[in-house]
Amino acid sequence: MNTTIYVYHGPSSSNGSPDALSYIALGFWSAGHNNNSAQNGPVGVFLLGYETPLSAMPTTGQGSYSGQVFGLVYAPINGHVMEASLEGMANLSADFTSGKIAGAFTGIHYDGGYTDGTANQPAQHVVGPWNDVSINAAIAAGSNRFSGATAVTSAPQNPFSLAGSATGHVDGAFFGPAAQAVGAVWTLSDGTTSAIGGIAAGR
Repeated sequence: MNTTIYVYHGPSSSNGSPDALSYIALGFWSAGHNNNSAQNGPVGVFLLGYETPLSAMPTTGQGSYSGQVFGLVYAPINGHVMEASLEGMANLSADFTSGKIAGAFTGIHYDGGYTDGTANQPAQHVVGPWNDVSINAAIAAGSNRFSGATAVTSAPQNPFSLAGSATGHVDGAFFGPAAQAVGAVWTLSDGTTSAIGGIAAGR
């Protein structure tokens, strides 16, 4: 079985020095991945980087983080499970006093293949707006990690969008010497269409 690993890491700043996202690498792996078809094997998302030391984690105050969200969505279309990639903006706010994290994904677009169900018809390339998503999470006491829930807050009408009832999970951590960045892996599903992805955001 073939396994493919794709890695995304944050860019450097304009003067060539690392920015906050340089503390994080995000990516996905796939077994037997083949273009836009999701029928060839499992796909997973991974996150790694320089996690903030526990002694350097803020315990008071707030932090605002902005960056990118990416992912993959799988939708049953005309008898086939089709895949599209996702990319948009992520904004999160951490309250270090209460340990709460809130945020949103906005401006996400999908880019993928669409089949009409005909055996000899190749997948057509389609691009369009995707769902907005909310995040509500909590920092685990005495740690640099957080977990919580995701939920859809808008539902565009297209083949790859999730229904307005879609919910999921998020797990992440703070990165950099002084919590300069956050990274996380997230999921969403409405019971028919599902998505998985990652976040890389800095302040």
